[in-house]
Amino acid sequence: MSDFANELFRRKAEQAARELADAERDAIAVGKEPFDVARLDTLLGEPPGTSADKAHDLRESYYVVHRQMRTLAEFAAHLKQIANW
Repeated sequence: MSDFANELFRRKAEQAARELADAERDAIAVGKEPFDVARLDTLLGEPPGTSADKAHDLRESYYVVHRQMRTLAEFAAHLKQIANW
């Protein structure tokens, strides 16, 4: 891969990490339930560890994409709903 492409991917990853850190900080300030992948699996009715390989993406979705959701139960209900699409 070219140096340009590597730099582009590096910057994008840094930006995403900053956005996640900012969103997590904001969530703590407003009392949002902390992300817990084991609890999410329970709420989804999945065996423990089912979502472990997707934990980073789920965490990012919970904190960055779905900032308005305050609980893992809300997030789990959303995930169940979109799984049926």
